[in-house]
Amino acid sequence: MLYQFIEYEQRLARDQVLSLDSVDGFRIVVREGGLWLTEDDGPDVILQAGEQYRLHGRGKVVLQAIDGARLALPKLAASGPWQRIRALFAAADEPAAPCNCA
Repeated sequence: MLYQFIEYEQRLARDQVLSLDSVDGFRIVVREGGLWLTEDDGPDVILQAGEQYRLHGRGKVVLQAIDGARLALPKLAASGPWQRIRALFAAADEPAAPCNCA
């Protein structure tokens, strides 16, 4: 089986929320800014630029940018998963309503 390293990057504006489903095995890498991460059946995690977190569950993951963020979602995977990864971020291209969760 052929494997390839795939990575998708996304920018989030301050307080913008991104929700992802079924991302077990992926890592969230914060390139710039800060990110609040909540994973089903997992802890809430605050990540700053240069930090990363491996996603463990098969459920929903909610990400919220703190003062804006640039994040990456890399994974070593079997060839051909591009459609699934693009679908995960499809909703991120549309502006999200800010969350007043503080």
